[in-house]
This record gives sequence, structure tokens and C-alpha cells, in this order.
Amino acid sequence: EKKMISAQEYQNLVLWIKNYLNSAVPNAEHKAIIGLSGGIDSAVIASLCCKAVGPDKVLGVVMPCNSEAQSETLAYELISRLSIPSVRVDLEDTLYSWQKHIRRSYPTQNRLPKLVIGNAIARLRMTTLYGFAALHGGLVIGTTNKSEKSLGYATKFGDGGVDIEPILEYYKCEVYELAVLGLGDIPQGIIDRAPSAD
Repeated sequence: EKKMISAQEYQNLVLWIKNYLNSAVPNAEHKAIIGLSGGIDSAVIASLCCKAVGPDKVLGVVMPCNSEAQSETLAYELISRLSIPSVRVDLEDTLYSWQKHIRRSYPTQNRLPKLVIGNAIARLRMTTLYGFAALHGGLVIGTTNKSEKSLGYATKFGDGGVDIEPILEYYKCEVYELAVLGLGDIPQGIIDRAPSAD
């Protein structure tokens, strides 16, 4: 029988993040750099980090690129709810330019395979997050959960290339439990949203 995550376990996770960030980057302007997708995983990570080091030490980065409009709307709803600083970097033009140059050496098709583009987007986003981590002295916080890890669902040097992974040992169903334990930090629209690769 599955055991529910206790409030104590939740607090222990917050404490672990706090100790890790305060030890690794004690003087950072923003200790936690998080890409916000409008999904449950990044929302839970942002909530945990706010509790660990305070909202002012968390930077939410919104990076639209072939994304659903709802993703950005929900990301900003979370930013407002948590009162964290944020920045928006539109990667559409960067992706378009990259595709244009790559296609010159790939003349057999007009379009690149979907997997190639998807992995490129993940790596562009991680390049962006590490840019902000370098500027602010913080760490890039990963959002991979145990379900994704078990399936190998990650892009090498993309969402798989981070500094710490606080929810790596929690299955997706448990991530929803963590969201509830956040006591109203996460908008209901994010909790109710169907998982996507956005």
C-alpha cells in the first residue's frame, strides 16, 4: 500500500534545499534559477525553493518557444502567487535561426525531425538558465521527477543538465501530493492541467 507524503517529509525536503543552496551559493543574488513552464513540476520546485530561501532569492525564467499560450499564462500566475522576481526570454527567433542554418546541411527534407527540434529547445532553455545562473551567482534547479527518470525522459544537456534535482525521488503522483502540501502556493489551473512536454 502506498504511503502518503507526510508534512514532516515535506519540511525535510525544504530544509535539504535550504541547506544545499545556502552552503553552495551563500552570497548569490538569486540562489535558485528555475525555468517555469506552467507545469506542475516546475511549480512545485519554485514553491519549495521559496520556502527554503525566500521568494526574493528565487528567479523564475519564462522561455516561450513553440509553446502553448496557456503555459506562459500559468507561469505568470505562479510568479504572481509566489511573489518571485522573473524574466522572460523569447527563444522563438533563436530557434528559427538555428533551424535555418542546420537545414542548409540537411537538404533532403524541408523540416527537421520533431525530436531534433524538441531536444534543441530543451538545450536552448538550459543555455538560457545557465546564463542567468552565471549572472546572479545561483544554481539551476532541475524539475525532473522519478517517473521521468525511470522512463529516461530527459534531454542530455537539456532538462537533464542541472545543478540539483530536488524531486528526482518522487513519482509524478507524489509531485501532486507535494503541490497540495505547499498549502495554496500553486494555482489550481496548474494542478488541474494535463501533463505536456511544453
